[in-house]
Amino acid sequence: MFKNTCTSWAQYQPGVNDLNISHVRNYDLPDDVFQPGEVRPTRPKKKVVKKVEQTVSQKRNIDAVDGQEISESASKRHVSQNGMVTQATIA
Repeated sequence: MFKNTCTSWAQYQPGVNDLNISHVRNYDLPDDVFQPGEVRPTRPKKKVVKKVEQTVSQKRNIDAVDGQEISESASKRHVSQNGMVTQATIA
């Protein structure tokens, strides 16, 4: 809409005049846009989120798993005739 307004100006000549429109934040505008004494907008500060360090790791080391006994659920599994492992059911 703004570009159409500029190019429809009676004295606009495509070979002489050049029009380039780009989106710029108000705090990124050059200094010559602001008049003397005018307050330049500042970039808003981002909120810093502090990372909470975990004291105990949720993952177990493979060495810790190797030394443990087989759990009850694993001992209740049985292998069917086709070689598939299935969970035992209580009758």
